Amino acid sequence: MLESSGADSVQSWKKVGTRLRAAPTLRSAITLLLLNGLASFLAAQTAEDLVSRAAAAYQRGDRAAAVEILSKVLDADPDNLEALSLDASIRERAGELEEALDRYDRLVEGLPENPRAHMGRGQVLFRMGRIEDSVSDFDRVVELDAQAGPYLWQRGIAQYYSGRFAACKEQFESHLTVNAADVENAVWHFLCVARLEGLDAARAAILPVGEDPRSPMPEIYQLYRGSLDVEDVLSAARAGIAGDGRRLDDLFYARLYVGLYHLIEGRPAQAEAELRAAVELGFPHYMGDVARIQLGLLEP
Repeated sequence: MLESSGADSVQSWKKVGTRLRAAPTLRSAITLLLLNGLASFLAAQTAEDLVSRAAAAYQRGDRAAAVEILSKVLDADPDNLEALSLDASIRERAGELEEALDRYDRLVEGLPENPRAHMGRGQVLFRMGRIEDSVSDFDRVVELDAQAGPYLWQRGIAQYYSGRFAACKEQFESHLTVNAADVENAVWHFLCVARLEGLDAARAAILPVGEDPRSPMPEIYQLYRGSLDVEDVLSAARAGIAGDGRRLDDLFYARLYVGLYHLIEGRPAQAEAELRAAVELGFPHYMGDVARIQLGLLEP
């Protein structure tokens, strides 16, 4: 073995001492990293738990508690996608469309390839009257998930109001393959064909419908076939209304589809009266906004 000089020996021990002093520093750094990782993990677990608690609160009917919990999560992490998704849905259902759109915009930014994010935003955009923007989002849904295409009746209605009558005709024909007992689907297809080819062609091409148990859907179907008149539809709806008004939705749908029928038949004044009556019933849902949008297009 070769022996070192005294100076070499001193330098060697200095290096060893440096390594010995560095060891606690390295351990501290590793410990800090582990603690930071643990803190992030616990924060994620806490946020996930809070979102679950918000969902449970909403399911039991406590919307205020759900929104409060989600607000806390989003204050701490504005880009929490689970919280954004749930909050967007809750606000959309409550008709808080500006707030819902804000959440969906952030969802689409965070999940640009997620069809559900585009679907949610498309629905809100339509309800806000931004028809062309809604069509773009619905089209994007189909690009991302072709199997979703037949289910998108919302896309068909948006296509109708954007003047894409051939496209909406195809959309409702496609929807028939997954929902064969929906009078509304047949009506919207009728409207698309009528815009393209006229009323006679629309009646000849009316889609077959299975048993739709909702009042007054059978009467609405027969109206568009030409077998009943508007008063038959309205009478059926009124007959279904209980004394406490629990079935005013029957009257809403009667007014909506009678109004659309008057419009396609070339009676805009009667259409406006029926659509206004539908809107005044105040239904805060998607078809309620369809009635409002159509009425807005008729008003000067």
